[in-house]
Amino acid sequence: MDTNDKIRIGYQTSIQLIAYQGQIIWRAFGALVSVNTGLTAIAGAALAWFPNLAIGIGTIILAGLGFGICNAWFRIIIREFH
Repeated sequence: MDTNDKIRIGYQTSIQLIAYQGQIIWRAFGALVSVNTGLTAIAGAALAWFPNLAIGIGTIILAGLGFGICNAWFRIIIREFH
């Protein structure tokens, strides 16, 4: 195996690693979008089915869950890009 073959293998490995890291980022993004969509659906259903509960304590709980999900999302994205 000469130097050119080693260089070619190094570049191929680097490209595969970059592609793999990109897949990980998009999988995490997709998972968090799904969770956020589910939370939004729950909030909408709560407003439709239980309007009195949704305005009171339900609003605080759903807002807290939404904030927690967004906070986790932010931390995961920051970690993946650094």
